[in-house]
Amino acid sequence: MDSAQEILSPRLNQLQQALKDGVPNALEAFWSTIEQEGTPLIEALDSDDDQCLVTFLWHSEEQDGYVLVMGGLNPYRYRDGKWSIEEGLMDRLGQTNLFFKSYRVRKDARLTYRFWPTDIPMRYFKQEGWDSRKTTRQPDPLNPRQYEEPANPQFDSPGLVESILELPDAPPQSWIQKEASIPEGTLNLHHFESETLADKRRIWVYTPAGYPKGLHNTDYSLLLLFDGWDYIHLIPTPTILDNLIHAQKIPPLIAVFVDKADPKTRSKELHCYPPFAHFIADELIPWAREVYQVTEEPSQSIIGGLSAGGEGALYMAFTHPEIFGHVISQDGAFWWAPQDDLEPKEWLARQIAQSERRSISIYLEAGLLVPYHDNVPLNNLDVNRHMRNVLQAKGYPLVYSEYYGGHHWINWRGSLGDALLALKLDTV
Repeated sequence: MDSAQEILSPRLNQLQQALKDGVPNALEAFWSTIEQEGTPLIEALDSDDDQCLVTFLWHSEEQDGYVLVMGGLNPYRYRDGKWSIEEGLMDRLGQTNLFFKSYRVRKDARLTYRFWPTDIPMRYFKQEGWDSRKTTRQPDPLNPRQYEEPANPQFDSPGLVESILELPDAPPQSWIQKEASIPEGTLNLHHFESETLADKRRIWVYTPAGYPKGLHNTDYSLLLLFDGWDYIHLIPTPTILDNLIHAQKIPPLIAVFVDKADPKTRSKELHCYPPFAHFIADELIPWAREVYQVTEEPSQSIIGGLSAGGEGALYMAFTHPEIFGHVISQDGAFWWAPQDDLEPKEWLARQIAQSERRSISIYLEAGLLVPYHDNVPLNNLDVNRHMRNVLQAKGYPLVYSEYYGGHHWINWRGSLGDALLALKLDTV
């Protein structure tokens, strides 16, 4: 090696020096150790107790080529009219088969990532050659911890496996593990036909263990969640509810999971769409109360969602506080505004700021590692902080939280339980 690369990792600096000194089998010995330890490589930073150094490692079988690490530490950047991914491009250590990428990371990080080996340097989302090369994206073969997104046959979604980075101070996810000793609720699938929307969609209804036994002659609390399939398969909501109810942290409740009709209409429906709100208020809720023992008390009713569903949930409660008294918004996409609106962003925040306060309480959370427009600050973190400020200024009861992670279910699966605890439904 002719000259030393600038490398943050002490372990890689030692390897680079060993290679320079001609130490026999230095690279082979390094890989042998890493295979036993697993990846990513995590090292202390003397200068900062709140951060550590995370180094992603890729063992290449090819003499030429490029590798990207894609995930929460590399949110897309909007540059020159394109979504850039080039910040994930890994460096090769000299002429070896080792690619690396190092980051200073807070010790409470939790996120997912994948590697993408390619024969050309992919720099932009959906640049020329993207489709023919994206099949090589894969989880980290040296990291045993994985997050699996199962296939969704309803929408021809093939599923996905990602690797997990979870540092020691990541918030506990206390309620997501299934316990054999805890009674399970029941999940029933319905195919609901809407006159308002002129479509049919899947609706799942969770009923707690012991249902339909009456609770002191009162009806059950209600939790309604958008993106129903995701909240069942990507976030283990039925298990979370089983655990919280068994621990008497929340009252036994009925959960209604509303699926999207199809991926193309999801964005339209969840971004403050009056016909969809009409469908929920005038069709789905009356049906749920007729078929199940569901409360009519707003103080015992929660509506929630993630991303666009987080905005949809707040919009639904804002327009129908007589039904929903509580809101869960997980990294809500509050940047939206109608195309014909004179102000091209954050329509819902403006409506809330200009209107009388509703009788609703809100749990609002946002991830710190989110896609960002270099020229237009409209990422989810910015708009969630602005929504927080608007809600606080109007006097809404609010719990606001930020987590060190991306726009991803691996974070939301833990914070859903936190949200349900924070809203403090009456236990009976």
